[in-house]
Amino acid sequence: MGDLIYYERNLPHRLPPGSSIFLTLRLAGSLPTHILAQLQAQFKSEENQTQESSYTLQRRYFGHFDKLLDQANHGPTWLQEPSIAAIVGASLRHFHESAYQLICYCLMPNHAHVVVALPDQAPPLIKTLQRLKGYTSLQANKLLGRSCQFW
Repeated sequence: MGDLIYYERNLPHRLPPGSSIFLTLRLAGSLPTHILAQLQAQFKSEENQTQESSYTLQRRYFGHFDKLLDQANHGPTWLQEPSIAAIVGASLRHFHESAYQLICYCLMPNHAHVVVALPDQAPPLIKTLQRLKGYTSLQANKLLGRSCQFW
């Protein structure tokens, strides 16, 4: 695997230095847990029963996932509030050049799409995302007068 950074959460993540990465960050509660479980079970079932490439299955899984997020039928939609969106946007821009090259981002009511390129000497993306999410959670929750999970 060489310099390839690999970790698994719901799907495998391969983060080669110098490559562009498409990220989706979603608010906590933006999808019901039973829907997430259903999508994950469907993915695992198809993975075991088909000859399709893992990449093709992951794209289909993400397509279903993203379509549900775009509908914003469940959970909070705090990112449509200008003050919350400003916090998230500023934080994404803050890490430009120090942790990644920010190519573009789009804030939706309940999630954000982000495209970054990882320089060869970039810190691990998972650490940068933890910092970004931790800071934005703290700041957004202060504005919202709450202390629950944000992302």
